[in-house]
Amino acid sequence: MESDIGRDGDRIYSFFFAEVPLEINLEDAARIDHDRLRHEFEHVLEYRQLPFQNDRSMAIIFYRSEDLNENLQLLHLDLIPYLTIKHLVFN
Repeated sequence: MESDIGRDGDRIYSFFFAEVPLEINLEDAARIDHDRLRHEFEHVLEYRQLPFQNDRSMAIIFYRSEDLNENLQLLHLDLIPYLTIKHLVFN
């Protein structure tokens, strides 16, 4: 995940690049809960869903915040809870 920051007066404009964590095999990821992930951001300007099946890119989120606290929290956001993992079936 990456974040970039721009300032406009007292507001901070940023983007967040969400990727499937390296601990997860892409073949095991079934879907991403984009609605739930979107709610991690206080003021979303644009949310772009990306096709994660070909690479680890999940979403790019452009957002606005009033201070750096949101950015600092997002740097440590665990993205695994937003993934649905396929269940393995053993014979």
